[in-house]
Amino acid sequence: MGIRWGFLGRAAKPTGGDYLLAHLESVAGQPPVEVHGELTFTDEIAVLVYRLEEPLPHYLFVTYGLSGTRSSAPVAGTQGELTLRTPAVAEGAPDRWPVDRLRRLARYRRASGNPIEPGHYMDLRAPVCEGSSLTGFIFVADPIVPLLSAPTGRVRFIDAVPVTEDELDAALRWDPLKFAGLLGERLPLGIGPHDRASSLIDATFAHPLTSLTKRDGSSIAAVSSSYFTVDASGRIDLTTHTAVHLLRAMTWRLAYERPFAVVGDDAWARFVPAHSPGVAYGDDPDSGPHLTVSVDRTLRHEFLAVLDTAPGSYRLTTAPLTLHVIDPAR
Repeated sequence: MGIRWGFLGRAAKPTGGDYLLAHLESVAGQPPVEVHGELTFTDEIAVLVYRLEEPLPHYLFVTYGLSGTRSSAPVAGTQGELTLRTPAVAEGAPDRWPVDRLRRLARYRRASGNPIEPGHYMDLRAPVCEGSSLTGFIFVADPIVPLLSAPTGRVRFIDAVPVTEDELDAALRWDPLKFAGLLGERLPLGIGPHDRASSLIDATFAHPLTSLTKRDGSSIAAVSSSYFTVDASGRIDLTTHTAVHLLRAMTWRLAYERPFAVVGDDAWARFVPAHSPGVAYGDDPDSGPHLTVSVDRTLRHEFLAVLDTAPGSYRLTTAPLTLHVIDPAR
């Protein structure tokens, strides 16, 4: 690692960025083949691109700036940077779309304050780039880049594994982290072309996945929604996207005697397995307005029979509930 020279010719202490660059170069065995963005005197997120040959030729994209890259002072706790991989071809430059996507993910992470952890997922609801079949990410601990323990602090690397729409749906029925592991057996490191076919068309992948999902049910205990409201009459206003999650939970959570929650910015609801149906409303300064919906077998079946993901009003009779589904894009 080279020494950076500060003012008046004095050697500056290595920053977190210096240790990060040295760490990544030791993993890749060479400097980055591309650098997108500035590495000094900026708070913007840069993206480094490395070429690796093992376990198969691929490009490794890494954010630079989510962790404390500018400071030489120790940072408490464990920081994080994001990674993403694409196949390396014999000729041609690395794809550009991972650079754009990693920057967007990093901006979301900074702006929202929400962590991105192994087992988390993101539904983009749009292709990662033009002509792509990939529309979401499952996040896992990077399988190749180890934790960086430097005098400036610890940095771990979270890999964004791109998935198709039906793959993400299948992962949410079961367990995103386990799904990513299963996918890695078919696509090493989750690496594939941006227009690859869904792995679910492969019976050798789909059949074991179906068996495991039926055995385990879903690990997704809650989802967040920017728009979600409830009131004392049993009315629930939710988006089309949240309706998809709620219907999935009725089959793969409540049927397995597991609760499920929807958490909005101003309200929340919890759906719990029960021997008899019921709705309880509450409102307090700490948690805001909320509903606890007791779901028995009859109510669960009515949810699946009546509720749709299309915008509209859906009234249930087993319990005093009316669900208003809206499309926030309209």
